[in-house]
Amino acid sequence: FITAPFLYVPTFYLSTGVMQGSTVTESWLKCQSKWTETMKAYLCIWPATLSVAFSVIPVQHRVVYIACVAFVEKAIFSAISNDSIEP
Repeated sequence: FITAPFLYVPTFYLSTGVMQGSTVTESWLKCQSKWTETMKAYLCIWPATLSVAFSVIPVQHRVVYIACVAFVEKAIFSAISNDSIEP
């Protein structure tokens, strides 16, 4: 609840923006406009995922399980970030 809103989500937007050729300022503005929606997705994904990982998934399979969920999470974040429909 501390790392995600202040480090993880901004780092996602800044790094992907710069890799896509945007400036840091453009990436930061996109982060600000999409932050709430991205955090809602984050909070829908990770608490349940970690609860299942540490209560149901056997120890030897946890890394693979979390990596698969992280892959899906990045796809969702990318869809949110690339949703450029302007009102």
